[in-house]
Amino acid sequence: MEAMNTRMVDFNRIKAEHKRIDEMCQNWAMWVRVRPQSFVNPMFRQYRSNAWQWHKPEYRHTCDTIEAQEMEKLMRHLPKHIRDSIVWAYVVRSSPAHARSVLGCTYADLGEYIHQGRAMLCDLWARHHQQA
Repeated sequence: MEAMNTRMVDFNRIKAEHKRIDEMCQNWAMWVRVRPQSFVNPMFRQYRSNAWQWHKPEYRHTCDTIEAQEMEKLMRHLPKHIRDSIVWAYVVRSSPAHARSVLGCTYADLGEYIHQGRAMLCDLWARHHQQA
């Protein structure tokens, strides 16, 4: 068990140089995230709500699918433990304790893997666009 006096890790802290790659990772996460399919009782399968009459439609952010696919290609170049940390931070978003137990690392290591992953993605993105 970790000592009680370990420093707290802020998993939401993003370094200034990683702002753009963070936006790209969020875009990638919207593209890659799988939403569970809800079960509809057969009795209500053909039901259509008239709720649109009283509520304004909600607009959701769309993702840039081309950029998301490029990010997916870059993800495969990351080491497995760093890739898994990035997937946890952006796609899975479960508790840090669960991620820590699955990845077999400390909270500090998990935070460091996420920062290293963003830095690696920045470098990979820059190299990829220099070649193009």
